[in-house]
Amino acid sequence: ELMKINFDNGIVLTKSGKFIDREQERDFFWQKYDELCEITDEWLVTVINYWGMGGIGKSQILKKLLIEAEEKTFECREEIPLVYVSLSEQDTPIKIMNKMVNMLKKFDFIFPLYEVAIFELGRVSGDSEIRKEVKSIEESSVLISSLLEWSAVDSNIAIGGTIFKALDKSAKFVRMYLENKKNDLEKIDKMLPEELENVIPSYFAKDLYWNLTNGKSTYPAIVFLDKVESLRKRITGIDEIDIQISWLKDILITQIPKLVWVCSSREELEWHKNDEWNDSIYNIRVNPFDEKWMMEYFKVNKMDIGDFKQELFELTKGVPLFLEICYELYQKL
Repeated sequence: ELMKINFDNGIVLTKSGKFIDREQERDFFWQKYDELCEITDEWLVTVINYWGMGGIGKSQILKKLLIEAEEKTFECREEIPLVYVSLSEQDTPIKIMNKMVNMLKKFDFIFPLYEVAIFELGRVSGDSEIRKEVKSIEESSVLISSLLEWSAVDSNIAIGGTIFKALDKSAKFVRMYLENKKNDLEKIDKMLPEELENVIPSYFAKDLYWNLTNGKSTYPAIVFLDKVESLRKRITGIDEIDIQISWLKDILITQIPKLVWVCSSREELEWHKNDEWNDSIYNIRVNPFDEKWMMEYFKVNKMDIGDFKQELFELTKGVPLFLEICYELYQKL
């Protein structure tokens, strides 16, 4: 029976995916995850980055781990909060966080402070893309919908004084949480659009921290970030890559406990050059198949390649993507 995992970004994974090898790489993740499950006091920031050339199978490892995490959920009879985001060069921090919010709501997570800040940014910003992103989470946010209704009546509303009027009496957990965040709400009212945009990741981190430390799950959450290199923008006029992803690295990753980050990238994450990351980041290189595993790959996927096994291995060097391309060409010929 197929196990299907459906996410809002269109990804559908099945348990029956024809996946071979990579046991060592996957075992490393589960060993670290099980170790973290035993920690009850001081949480260790943990980032596992699978890196290697394009087409080597990094994304497949992340997807396989995601399926295994789903299976672990059934074994433990308790849901492990899971997020999978395939990144692109068009993604902004807000787009990425919105994707995470929508996925985590399936585990009954709430993000009131983040949503209030997003609403206010959409209200004061003239950026059409930002307004579009606010619209994208409006349907899944009762809080934003209520604030929109109030702002339609009075366009000069102040968030600090209106938020509790907009909240339904049944939303007692949200009300209690925001009661302790009144200082943040007052600051949101006074911020300029650029200031709001810069501080929104901090509000996201506060909300996620609250969810993870208030009994939503006894197991650490897992966030899979596929194709991290997409976040690295070229610096104007300099032929280098800017790898400083400060909103992600310094705000989200370092400030949220009970969360394991699993990334794929074409390069090592160089944060480990800073001593404070020594015990937090693990760069796992993903290598091509050797000849034995290439043959197993063809066998499992029922690929008949006749007498050309050795030639294909020499041609593709065991890179899975190249193997698939050459096999398709071989079939056509």
